[in-house]
Amino acid sequence: MKRISQILTVLFLSVWAAKAQTNEGYIVAERYSKRVLLATNTEQVVSLGRFSQLATVKVALDWAKASGTSLATQVIIPNGVNAANNPLSLQPGDRITLRDLIYSISMANDEVGSVVIADYVGRNILSRRGKAGSSLTAFIAEMNTLGASLRMTKTKFLSPFGGQGTSTVTDLAKLAIGLMNTHGYEFYTKQKSRRLSLMRVSGTAQTLTVINNNKLIGTLGVSGMKTVGNNTAISADKKPYREKLATGQIKMTPVQMIIISVGSSNRDLRVKQLISTGWQQYEAWRAAGYNVSPERKEFLH
Repeated sequence: MKRISQILTVLFLSVWAAKAQTNEGYIVAERYSKRVLLATNTEQVVSLGRFSQLATVKVALDWAKASGTSLATQVIIPNGVNAANNPLSLQPGDRITLRDLIYSISMANDEVGSVVIADYVGRNILSRRGKAGSSLTAFIAEMNTLGASLRMTKTKFLSPFGGQGTSTVTDLAKLAIGLMNTHGYEFYTKQKSRRLSLMRVSGTAQTLTVINNNKLIGTLGVSGMKTVGNNTAISADKKPYREKLATGQIKMTPVQMIIISVGSSNRDLRVKQLISTGWQQYEAWRAAGYNVSPERKEFLH
């Protein structure tokens, strides 16, 4: 009986987890103030999937800046690379720059590119620390250190390319804002297509075009970030608010919408609705004088 009870418990939890994954959840927040404008089901557990790649790119960019490594550095594709999504058809021995790998990850959800960057950066981190071990394990540890620094308290990174790990809509919004605050990142996701160069192991130079998976780029102010199936992380821009102060000086207030949407049956339509309603909510908050409650519960922390 105890064994049967245990099996029933596992089945119940499995059904519950599957149901939780299908519930739609979203959050709309203004990037600079971190003011939450719209939210529903923000604390349900969701699979990280390729959202992990946002952290991969963030760790890589932070590491490049901290180590003084040029993003023009060429990386050799190592042996043993095996991932399903390989838009550049990368093979062991091929050479490509860190910058072009970041483009491919950011625009085309490149799983191979994510593994290659994680391996390269992870080996560099271990070398600098005088340690041995798995390069991917070292890199994933940095991803979780990043998560802790962004107060992503309900997130566990297990992979640099996706398919593993869990998070929440709220935590994904914190990651998105952290990434958008990273110097230079926005340039990687705002383009509809990009020409990338690589050197094949045969010695042949090749140029390939990657297409941005985010079909909303350039509409409604959308400038990024990542779309995967029925899930999306979107940034939408608006011109800074221009206000003349009593001193005669001009005050410019930058604004940008960050939208995380998971489990929607119509991803792009939902995002368009959230952008429109989100800006309405922001304008109402602005018109009210940017009022703040004593507990500041309406902000991401």
